[in-house]
Amino acid sequence: MKNLISTTTLFVSSGWSIDQALKSMIKCRVSSALVFDDSEEIVGIVTERDILRKISLLDLDRKLARKINTIMSRPVEFAFFSTIDEDVQRMHREMSLRHFPVLKKKGAATKRNVAGIITVTDIARKYMDDICGQTTYDNNSY
Repeated sequence: MKNLISTTTLFVSSGWSIDQALKSMIKCRVSSALVFDDSEEIVGIVTERDILRKISLLDLDRKLARKINTIMSRPVEFAFFSTIDEDVQRMHREMSLRHFPVLKKKGAATKRNVAGIITVTDIARKYMDDICGQTTYDNNSY
């Protein structure tokens, strides 16, 4: 699974608005972003699903102007590079997660320690490629 890690990892500041994060996700063509604080520690993850499901629950004007930490998921569950196969399987099976941020090594969850992200979509594409015997998608597109 290590070959599925996308290095196109988007980091957004916890001070950003939902609108800023969403526009960055669209521009970078990614389905999630890791949210960091002032010390560059990863404090949350926001996915397209978070935006769709949670923003509709906000009973506020100017929803997209709200801070991203209003809708981000926390705490973030991480897979570790050294145990990636087991971690991703466990996280999906036990927590129904669909995005798997990977840390290079056990320790601080900081921007510098993030190897990348694997998604369920990446895994499904790899499975389909293996069945079909050809590569039909690249790792950084929808």
